[in-house]
Amino acid sequence: PFSRRAKNHVKYPSNDITVGGLAFGGVFAPGGGNLMKTNKGKSWEIMLLNAVAYQRRFTPNDRLSVGIGIDWKNYRLDDNLRYYKADDGAMTIDTYGEAVSEQSSRIKTFSWLVPVIYERRIYDDFWIHAGAVLNFNTYASVKTKYRIADLKYEHFDDNIRQNVVTCDVMAAIRYSWLGFYVKYSPCNVLKSSTGLKFQSLTAGIILGF
Repeated sequence: PFSRRAKNHVKYPSNDITVGGLAFGGVFAPGGGNLMKTNKGKSWEIMLLNAVAYQRRFTPNDRLSVGIGIDWKNYRLDDNLRYYKADDGAMTIDTYGEAVSEQSSRIKTFSWLVPVIYERRIYDDFWIHAGAVLNFNTYASVKTKYRIADLKYEHFDDNIRQNVVTCDVMAAIRYSWLGFYVKYSPCNVLKSSTGLKFQSLTAGIILGF
């Protein structure tokens, strides 16, 4: 991570302010049943884990940080499937039901993050990280686009009743500034009243962590 403190002559325990954890990962949706098939090449997470963080360094090999970050996720379905929202707010997944082209259907979320992460040096510049991430999911929308013959259709809704507060468990391993992370939330992305239940699982690379 990027730190404002010089690395020489550090006395432990010490306090620091850091920035880092830019991540790019794939998004999966466990718990969603047979129809909840995210498109593996087009469902992504972009995350800045620590836009700013307070870090407590207990020893040269042990750290604990609490930060604030931001996160975007995109749950895009396979091309033959679409999200459908009924007038009463219920959400389902179905096929298009007719010959379409140029189709896509996704749910997008934006969240403010509060990560609490413990870090441990295991050898040289190899580190392991584990902790929890509290998510404040302030925005979510569903968007479906398709074409039938010469006509293009688009359905958009940004009132899909996401769960506003959720929690992830996170683990990562890194060497120097490059790492690999996995993050899983046992909480449903949407409220149970929508009828569409699935959780979030992401994995990818993380930089400057």
